[in-house]
Amino acid sequence: ARVMRAKVNYKLTDTAISSASIPNTGFDEPGQDPEEAPREWGRRFPFLAQKVIDEGYDLPLPYGVGFTYAYVDQEQIIADLEVGLNGRPLEPFDFVTFENAFSKSSTASLKYDFWLFPFMNLYGMVGHIDGDAPMDIILDGNGMLDQIGTDCSGIIKPPLCNLLGDKDFLLTIDANFTGTLYGAGLTLAGGWNGWFVTIPMNWSYADMDTTKTDGLATTVTPRAGRLFNLDRYGTLAVMVGGNYLDTGLEITGQVSTPGEELVIDYQITQQNKDGWNGVVGFNWDFNRKLSWSMEYNGFFGSRDAFITSLVWRY
Repeated sequence: ARVMRAKVNYKLTDTAISSASIPNTGFDEPGQDPEEAPREWGRRFPFLAQKVIDEGYDLPLPYGVGFTYAYVDQEQIIADLEVGLNGRPLEPFDFVTFENAFSKSSTASLKYDFWLFPFMNLYGMVGHIDGDAPMDIILDGNGMLDQIGTDCSGIIKPPLCNLLGDKDFLLTIDANFTGTLYGAGLTLAGGWNGWFVTIPMNWSYADMDTTKTDGLATTVTPRAGRLFNLDRYGTLAVMVGGNYLDTGLEITGQVSTPGEELVIDYQITQQNKDGWNGVVGFNWDFNRKLSWSMEYNGFFGSRDAFITSLVWRY
């Protein structure tokens, strides 16, 4: 009598598709000899798929639909300020002090992607963004008088001299923004013997519900990591890397003093203070079709971000 145990080879399924989300040659050994295990891709995308399959590589399923949630909290710097007093045209103001400038935003989006080549994934996304960008702006009254060319040296002084002379004005701005986010991007990826590298690049534009806020963002996130075979529980990818973010937020609005004796129109541009920060995260492929990922951006710089996504591949 003899007891035998059999199990599924999760590294290479019967459809010749790896459970990993990126091209890879397995975990501990090079790709199989195509003569010993001939395989046929049988799908339109990605281009050159059959060639890399013949070399012994495994490829993820070509199409994916996913849901992503992102929360970002970061300090901002003020790139520009224009001010108009009591209906006057907006003019650049240099004699200002900015304090407590930061932004917080939450984004929920849907993403569709496909592998154009075995090393290149393209995607588009649409979602909803909601957040706020508070800041304090201190204006010097004498500087404003000089800026608009008001002469307060005479015996009869213009009304603005009494309103602005030798005074500082604090503008407390809390710009709430909500709208629709559109984005597109690509990911370059590859792997060997369980190690992998990915470089996602994304460009997104926020179409706000109001005309007071407008924003454009560019993101590049190089990552490297290791795949772990969990047998019946799928594949786990653990990764570290960096995140580069460049955002520009243009805000326009109006504030006034009590009694509305002085009405100030303003336009400012906010940018994130630090471009780079660190990334750590994971991607868990439960099977060939369903995966879940989570990552944290932070560790250095002035930005903290949390991102998670769920993807269905077919």
